[in-house]
Amino acid sequence: MQRDARFHRLLEVIAQGLRDDPSWHTGRRLSNLAHSASRFEIGAGLRNVLDRIAPLARQHISEFPGQSISTIVVAYTDAGLADDAPTLFSACAAEVAGRRSYDDFKAQELSNIAHRY
Repeated sequence: MQRDARFHRLLEVIAQGLRDDPSWHTGRRLSNLAHSASRFEIGAGLRNVLDRIAPLARQHISEFPGQSISTIVVAYTDAGLADDAPTLFSACAAEVAGRRSYDDFKAQELSNIAHRY
């Protein structure tokens, strides 16, 4: 986890980008941003970023490739915030279960998702 104060500015930049730039609202970008942010200590900056990502991810979950669903589930659990995002986790579970094929998922990605539930 990043404890150096210089890295915390990155959380502010991520929050601003999420707010101001709709091109950041894709599955891959949202999951990668969540994964990066989850490496920080829990604090107001991290919560702000993950609180911004959760509703955007729910809104776009059907567009997420399998890897991105796995990454976002892992990010929230690794940050210790899974209980703070129950609707995101419900949306992820419904999306995985509703896919016509699991070809979009590698075995490890499905394992990561199942392990976090």
